[in-house]
Amino acid sequence: MLLPCYNRDCSAQVEILCGQLGVLTADGVAGELVVLEDGSKDARLVQANEQACQRFGARHVIAKENVGRAAARNRLMDEARYAWLLLVDCDLYPASADFLNNYLRCICEEGKKKVVYGGLRNVKPAFSCLRYDYEQATAGRRTLEARCRQPYASLSAANLCLYYKVMETVRFDERFRSYGYEDVMFGRQLRLHAIPIEHINNPVEICDFESNATYIRKTEEALRTLFRFQEELHDDVRMLQVLEDVKRYVPVAVLRLFGRLSLPLLKRNLVSENACCRFFNLYKLLYYAKL
Repeated sequence: MLLPCYNRDCSAQVEILCGQLGVLTADGVAGELVVLEDGSKDARLVQANEQACQRFGARHVIAKENVGRAAARNRLMDEARYAWLLLVDCDLYPASADFLNNYLRCICEEGKKKVVYGGLRNVKPAFSCLRYDYEQATAGRRTLEARCRQPYASLSAANLCLYYKVMETVRFDERFRSYGYEDVMFGRQLRLHAIPIEHINNPVEICDFESNATYIRKTEEALRTLFRFQEELHDDVRMLQVLEDVKRYVPVAVLRLFGRLSLPLLKRNLVSENACCRFFNLYKLLYYAKL
């Protein structure tokens, strides 16, 4: 198990994952948890994670500089000592006490699947949250049935199990230093190399949601990342295809003018406590069009 971490206390995840691993180890299954501090700056958090790793038998690796999500995952996979590599983001929690066992059964019973993806699930927060509302509104795209229909388009490294030999062909693209879309590029490379993906119902849960303002900031950063790699990702990102269709009927200059006038108003709503998630796709489209 591989847990990339940046400026976050992940001791709860370490305890849960090591607890499940301990059950499997008692039955003769060999494995380990490796936590990578990707240039974390908060010494208190680093210390808390180190103590948790010591307490529960995980390995704690410290990188002095933040190298980004793609490079951090590659380094973790290089650090791994076992054949199957399970990537889990440090802010997500297994939805089931059988989380590791579910992956193990899939690996053992279904043969040498190259990549296995378990999915994501949202836990409703106690406050009004744009990200939660948007994720729920688009949840139909992430059901097991929908993921199986488009196996390469429905992939997140937040909960991903892969055979180590996949790394000989496909690695996370380390050109992605800023936030966003490194998962999409990874899925694209798997598709181009015809490496199969098995989708199963074994989610991790999103329990800790950021503020609306932080979510919008991260979305804008992701869109700037997408803009940089738009030619390579065109066939893998639906919004780029939608924007192309819009441009057939609306001149780019008109679209950008509309964006300049409406983006501040849309953003004012989206960062508020009364955010309307129906405005979110429009905001993303107009923000991207002005780049």
